[in-house]
Amino acid sequence: MKTFRVTTGVLLVFLMFLGYTACTSYSKNSRDLLEDTAISRPYKKGMFTVHVKCQQSAFNVQKMLNEQDGVIKSDCNLNTMVATVEYDTTKTDLQKLIKIVAEGGYDAGELKANPKAKHLTPFCCQNRK
Repeated sequence: MKTFRVTTGVLLVFLMFLGYTACTSYSKNSRDLLEDTAISRPYKKGMFTVHVKCQQSAFNVQKMLNEQDGVIKSDCNLNTMVATVEYDTTKTDLQKLIKIVAEGGYDAGELKANPKAKHLTPFCCQNRK
């Protein structure tokens, strides 16, 4: 009976040690993996204002951005008139994306819309005086 208690105690200590070792090594490996991923993926998130008045224009801006090389994800919020874009800095930059939206017929950031492309935007979003 006494050897059973000693064997059970030793087994319990061994299992606790094994569990501790497994947990600490998993934690270290996942942290290293996250650090490696952050270094190897130079993604950046940027925001800029865009003059849109309807959902179709917001969709058009989002589509223009998503079609660009290096853009991971984009969104154009109709209520705030802000475009948010996540992009790969090795392939593009925020100023280039703002210029593309302006060339597409929308006021973006500090740039005015290309007057030759204004006819491609919905009537409500065209600056008419």
